[in-house]
Amino acid sequence: MAVTTRSILVPALGAGAVPAFVAMPPSGSGPGILLCQEIFGVNDYIRDRARRLAALGYVTVAPQLYRRFGRDIEIDEADDDALERGLDYRRRLDFTGAIDDAVATFEHMRELPDVYPRIGVLGFCLGAGIAFGVAARTSPAAAVLYYGSDIPAQLDHAPDVRCPLLFHWGGDDDYVPESARDAVAAAFEGRDVEAYVYPGAGHAFDNDRSPVFSRPEQAAEAWPRTEAFLARTVPVGHH
Repeated sequence: MAVTTRSILVPALGAGAVPAFVAMPPSGSGPGILLCQEIFGVNDYIRDRARRLAALGYVTVAPQLYRRFGRDIEIDEADDDALERGLDYRRRLDFTGAIDDAVATFEHMRELPDVYPRIGVLGFCLGAGIAFGVAARTSPAAAVLYYGSDIPAQLDHAPDVRCPLLFHWGGDDDYVPESARDAVAAAFEGRDVEAYVYPGAGHAFDNDRSPVFSRPEQAAEAWPRTEAFLARTVPVGHH
């Protein structure tokens, strides 16, 4: 058996539907992971990470959080104008609406027969901020947050986030200075939190498709920590 993929439409909280990419584990069922995209959309990188999570045993669902701009919007990180286009979408994005779409996807996953009750959220970059918003509004089993530059502005909601958290930060991330990381740490002091800072890594260091951001050494250090954290908080063998 291998990882399989498909596309679904999730009923939105408001009007319309949220297209989403689904990666299924070889077993055909398992705990869920809601995977939230970077500014580049649900592209090859995000689909690859969804498959990687599915290979670990998780039913992984990545909603298209740019759906209000059009369906299947994705940017190739290797394009010269990739960052400019991604940041333009980010500027125009209804951030609260994107959290609504992610929450709708999370709630929809609860109803899928092949998803166990335990569902975690994982987000990269923009998606980490959205995943944080989901964690504040729902009850995921855990949240993995890679370099979420939108998290410091949401710390008023920190008391609403009750699940274990794993933070990955780049030590040289221009979008998340040390003061912002310290504020996040202070907001979650005494909680079930793991936080790692990777010297020499900037923003989006896990993105191996990006010639600008990719830092393979730090990404290779972070991913096993993600796997171990998920194994602890969203164990595959438990319904």
